[in-house]
Amino acid sequence: AAAAAAAAAGEPSARSIDVLISTGDASGNLHAANLARELRRLCEEQYPGVQLRMRGLGNERLQEAGVELLANNRGLSSIGLFEALPHVLPALRQQRRVRRACRRAPPQLAVLVDYPGVNIPFGRWLKANFDCDVVYYIPPNEWMLSGSRTAAIAQMCTAVLANYRQEAAYYSGEGCKVQFVGHPLAEVCAAAPSKQEARRKLRLPLDATVVALLPASRRQEVRLLWPTMCQAAAQLQLQRGRGGALHFVLALPPELHRDAAPAMRAQAAECGVANLHVVEARDGDGLTAMAAADAAISKSGSVNLQLGLIGVPHVVIYRVGRATAFVVRRLLNFDPEFISLVNLILEESLVPELLQDDCTPSAVTAETRKLLDDVDGAAAKQLEGYARLRQLMESDGEGASVLAAKALMDIAAESAFSSS
Repeated sequence: AAAAAAAAAGEPSARSIDVLISTGDASGNLHAANLARELRRLCEEQYPGVQLRMRGLGNERLQEAGVELLANNRGLSSIGLFEALPHVLPALRQQRRVRRACRRAPPQLAVLVDYPGVNIPFGRWLKANFDCDVVYYIPPNEWMLSGSRTAAIAQMCTAVLANYRQEAAYYSGEGCKVQFVGHPLAEVCAAAPSKQEARRKLRLPLDATVVALLPASRRQEVRLLWPTMCQAAAQLQLQRGRGGALHFVLALPPELHRDAAPAMRAQAAECGVANLHVVEARDGDGLTAMAAADAAISKSGSVNLQLGLIGVPHVVIYRVGRATAFVVRRLLNFDPEFISLVNLILEESLVPELLQDDCTPSAVTAETRKLLDDVDGAAAKQLEGYARLRQLMESDGEGASVLAAKALMDIAAESAFSSS
């Protein structure tokens, strides 16, 4: 209220709001960029004359949304203990650079977007050194996991912007100030085209059977998952006939499309895969590739939620290096019941998961055929489950980016103009 009164009186012309945004992988950068655009729009509408300065840790997508990059972490995301080792020193150097920038000009508000391995220690450091407001948007799924990081999140955060209804209840019960804003993927996927529109855009036959292949958002996943996915695609084509009836759409993020697509296409040709369409997953084309499909073979990750929200039956596969798998299972005793976010959120085995040694071409082929042929209602069961998934992820009314931006702008303005 004080900030609004100050704005009406013309006082904020000499004021500014300084926001720091920290995120990591491809999906985090997408959601952080959408949030940054909403913050800019709201500031211009509600506080004309106020300068909104946004700095951040992320990649080019965040920069394109008007955020000054303090460090570009493109390509530093990984899954697994040993797989992460090559990224440790570059990530530490980036953290030193970002922290030096914060010491020179402390932020008023820090927004942590996903990326808990970096963001939780970073958020604690920010709170301890500057006592600035720290807000977690897309917090770690503590309510699904052990809850070992919950106390740290509650201690450092001014607020948690929850993406699932169960998550809001969990963090509230742990003493956090919580607002349920819904999941940003729900608003992203609402813009997906229909199956027929998607096929027209990708120049796919309207009457063909189409399988989306979604193997990787990280380089390590290309190496670990693509050979299996490629062989499964070849087996599917052999079993269903090599005519024009079965088509595959391989969707890759921009950096992998640029660096890995030629070799992946060549490997597919060696396996005998025909009718392979390679799509760069940028500016909505990734959603288009999913929307065009009758079924999908997908890595584990947020892409599973996208497939569920769009309504595409799918099989989840994943594999980490053998050394990582041994340490995680035998030494750390970590063996979760599910890894697909769809299954975790619904707390049931809705989507088949083929992991590590179970992730074989023949097993992937068999599960995908069940979906394509709707054996025992396999595809129909997934579609019914997706309806329940949407209820847990969608906010009432406005989308997650808008609701989160409003909550953040209220916190930032209260801090910036509290003396007015």
